[in-house]
Amino acid sequence: MSANVGAPFALLALMKISSTTPRDISSLSTNHSPPPTRATPPARTGHIMESSFEDAGVSKQGRVRTPPAARASRERVAELLRPETLRALNPGDGDQNCPAAAGAVDHFLRTGEVRPADAGNGLVDYTFPNRFTDTSITGLHRSLSHDGDFAVVRGIRDPATAERERLTPEHYFVVVNDGGELRAVDAFSHDVTPLDDVMSTYALDHLQRTTGEFNPTTRDPFAGGDMPPM
Repeated sequence: MSANVGAPFALLALMKISSTTPRDISSLSTNHSPPPTRATPPARTGHIMESSFEDAGVSKQGRVRTPPAARASRERVAELLRPETLRALNPGDGDQNCPAAAGAVDHFLRTGEVRPADAGNGLVDYTFPNRFTDTSITGLHRSLSHDGDFAVVRGIRDPATAERERLTPEHYFVVVNDGGELRAVDAFSHDVTPLDDVMSTYALDHLQRTTGEFNPTTRDPFAGGDMPPM
């Protein structure tokens, strides 16, 4: 009984082999020589791939890269830190206009031009084209390590602290390397604070920094539309 059952399977196997083309039969050969090897293409070592990862903010290993810092001359940093320059960058003592004030400082460090910040009125909403990445005091010391390096920083407050102290949820300022000393330049209040003191000075919970030129736009929720800061 078992021989009769096996016969159809043997016949099917024979038919399969007999219908195989000569090219297919050659693949059944017992000669298992390795397939020809292909030349390995040279590794790409230029800056293009590295820049693409840096621009995306992610390394090849999936870790977030530190954004590159902008850099100003020592003379321009010294000019910025003068009280009269900070007053000129934000002359109106604006109401909750710290994003515009930080944008004015960023623009001055990049161009040397005094472009006064929009005074604000406490009602406008700010929008930002920039991307923000998480950082810390240690991270800023590491990434702004050369004389003249600077970046706009957003300090975020704990909601309970902001409500209790009647503060805004966020505060914007510029951190600049002044001859090896990192200083938080706040054109909103016309103050310059050592970076290491900024968390307690402004009641901040954590920090984020930006890449590229910082140019926030303002929108009056009652008027509608967008307008660039003055």
